[in-house]
Amino acid sequence: YPPCVSKALEMLNSGENVPHYGRFLMTTFLINIGKNSEDVIDIYKKAPDFKESITRYQVEHIAGLKGGGTKYDVPSCSTMKMKDFCFKTEACGTIKNPLQFKNKIPVKKTERKNK
Repeated sequence: YPPCVSKALEMLNSGENVPHYGRFLMTTFLINIGKNSEDVIDIYKKAPDFKESITRYQVEHIAGLKGGGTKYDVPSCSTMKMKDFCFKTEACGTIKNPLQFKNKIPVKKTERKNK
């Protein structure tokens, strides 16, 4: 996972409340990589303020299953920086959206040795 999503998961696992934009980011990311609503709702059960009915509505709404049927996109890295929920590392490189992170494989340059 990209560092921003990992941070949100880490916060939940340690019993911290994740700010709104962190939750929105994590939910959109997980839905867009193929997690179903139940998987995402289960992750939120560790949140100190967890209420299943509210979480279910919000996750299903973001996934496009409720409300107007719009499946929300993952916010861009610039949006996450603006919302103060960017935890960029060197591994992020020049990605513009957290969804691009899953396709990144950090490659170290090695020097060629002449024989």
